[in-house]
Amino acid sequence: EPVYAYVRTREELPPEPISPLTPPMGLKAHISSPNSVVLYWTDTTLGKTQDVRDNRYYIVKCTDVKVLKNRYLNVTRLYAEFTDLKANTVYEFTVKLIKGRRESPWSMIVQNTTWSTVPNMAPTDLQVLPVNDNPYEVELRWQPPKMQNSFITGYIIMYTTNVSSTDREWKPHGVKGDKHVCIINNLQPSTKYYFKIQARNRKENGPYSSVVSFDTGASMSLFGWF
Repeated sequence: EPVYAYVRTREELPPEPISPLTPPMGLKAHISSPNSVVLYWTDTTLGKTQDVRDNRYYIVKCTDVKVLKNRYLNVTRLYAEFTDLKANTVYEFTVKLIKGRRESPWSMIVQNTTWSTVPNMAPTDLQVLPVNDNPYEVELRWQPPKMQNSFITGYIIMYTTNVSSTDREWKPHGVKGDKHVCIINNLQPSTKYYFKIQARNRKENGPYSSVVSFDTGASMSLFGWF
């Protein structure tokens, strides 16, 4: 005769959802050079000591805002450094905490701009043009440097009647960085002038362009042109 036994089994409960961790706080991005940034943050789950003594780590994201390209670093400390960044470029940074199978949301985003460097190329296509047959004025046109590693704050046009003179002896004329045309006046008629141009930013001036010459026309008196 069969023997029956009654066994009471416990109902299998679904696993508890993994709760997210608190994201790092107080993220700061310190620009240390035109090509690097150091990031610092606080992990509130570590307490006052802020000592990492377990297997947690952090993922730091760096985003080039213009092209939306991301870079990542995994670190086990409360700071990270990104190098080989582009000069004069806006970046966004955020960090998250990973501990075992748990992770935090991304932290608040911080944004900063890498420093400009000295303009590394000269303006191009410098042209000197007459202004309505006025022998006392010329118009200059140019294009900005082809490869810009800095924010151009202005241009300096240098001109002289003696191409062999030192830079200090050339006469300067400043133009704002968003302009690519200007008028030089108070020139002497029937005179050969030499022109060159350089870009500048808050740090320093860049190299000069090639020299372009121009002969002003004759002036007109009561008796005609002379």
